[in-house]
Amino acid sequence: MKRSISFFMTLAMLCALLSGIPASAAGITPCDTWDGSYPAEYVFSGAGTADDPYLIDSAAALAYLSASTNGGNTWADTYFRMTVDIDMANQPWIGIGAMTGTTGTTVFSGVFDGGYHKIENFALADRNSEQIIYNVNGLFGEIQNAVIRNIGIQSGAISVSGARVGAIVGYACGS
Repeated sequence: MKRSISFFMTLAMLCALLSGIPASAAGITPCDTWDGSYPAEYVFSGAGTADDPYLIDSAAALAYLSASTNGGNTWADTYFRMTVDIDMANQPWIGIGAMTGTTGTTVFSGVFDGGYHKIENFALADRNSEQIIYNVNGLFGEIQNAVIRNIGIQSGAISVSGARVGAIVGYACGS
């Protein structure tokens, strides 16, 4: 009798696994792979508030955050939460908030919660060829009065020069 119950319980669990239960419900974290491009436009899900943060739900969303920050949007007092692991595919990354030329920096000033997700195959881009005043490198190049939490880099390579280099944040100022 015990064997019959054990067999049927195992069979029921196997059927549940094969029935199309979402990966997140089964404890499997989704992962999105970055193609190396920085989109000019992206529409975030969410409202950017503490209660309803903008969702970083794809590699494209993270790349857009970089491009828009480096274009001058500081995202001050704006909230983000990462909802997927991201495979950067060893594509050279330009940090969120970085030098944009010889005249100044752009900074990220929002709140970024990685949701305990990770980034893998992360590669920092060496930006010395851009004739910049100083080189800031990291997932976030430069932050000011920002909060970065609950994010990890699982694998990657940092092979850049400069005094302000870090895997997560290259340079932080403010509180």
